[in-house]
Amino acid sequence: MSESTICNFGNIQERDMDMMFLECLLTDDGFLRLFLRKAEITGISVEVLNVALSETDPEYGESDITVLLSVDGKKHALLIEDKINAPAMPEQCDRYSNRADKAVGNGEYKAYSVFIVCPDAYYKVNEEAKKYAHFITYENCIDYFSKKTDTLSKIRCAQLNQAIAKGPGSTWEKNQKAMAFFEKYRTYMATNGYDLDLRNKKDSNGWWPHYGTSFGNAYIYHKVSDGVVDLTFPNGANDVSTLKLAAIWLNAHGMPNVQALQTGKAAALRIKVPVLDQHKPFEEANMNDVETCFKAVQELSNLATALGQISSFVKTK
Repeated sequence: MSESTICNFGNIQERDMDMMFLECLLTDDGFLRLFLRKAEITGISVEVLNVALSETDPEYGESDITVLLSVDGKKHALLIEDKINAPAMPEQCDRYSNRADKAVGNGEYKAYSVFIVCPDAYYKVNEEAKKYAHFITYENCIDYFSKKTDTLSKIRCAQLNQAIAKGPGSTWEKNQKAMAFFEKYRTYMATNGYDLDLRNKKDSNGWWPHYGTSFGNAYIYHKVSDGVVDLTFPNGANDVSTLKLAAIWLNAHGMPNVQALQTGKAAALRIKVPVLDQHKPFEEANMNDVETCFKAVQELSNLATALGQISSFVKTK
């Protein structure tokens, strides 16, 4: 019986994959070891205590799969985001870390590792997916199961292959109103002389316009529906105290509207701006509010440029 005919899953969904991964993590020690090796979890004794689907925190949202381990008697959690082809929402990775940090604070476990599991093609084209500390591709899973000869492993391979065949983003229905809003947003930026590196593709919804900067890997998000603009420093959470001192200095030197905060594993300098409704035509927005938003993005972009220039100067001395 060939893999192509052993099982046909029809219109396979992420929930189907979640259930498969839950079963594998509970019953297949070799499959669990894929995750342990990726996260560099070592221990003489490793036991799966529990696997839960869709654990939800009222503040930070949902984890697709949560695996509670006992590693040499200490509780360690694996928080796993599973994607076939749905879009990764902005800061989805950060929310996983926020949920885990909260659980550690509540004494639910001592440590954690955050994963994304997805097709290789999805990982390659999705910048948000690359922010996860650890990843395992569906292809990695197929490589593991294909080395086994039992029927169940052949079924696993068939399921994984049929999920991969859906392709990255093939079921994402774009929001036409949001797309139209974003195109007018882009036009406004271009026609009003803003010098900004807008990274979103032209056919995207543009829920959170994403701007590149000239300072390392720092980037800017205009969180339109939240009414904030963030200059984000990836992996900056451990040094947020320094950023808060920088914000105090900026407040005293011409940028009184800037605050520093931690956003998951990142840190950001934030400016509050008016909320814009992307479900309505761009023309109905208050243009003074729109201008305020772009001025904030430009202000943080200019700051990032200055930081980059200072950094380059220091390196040459």
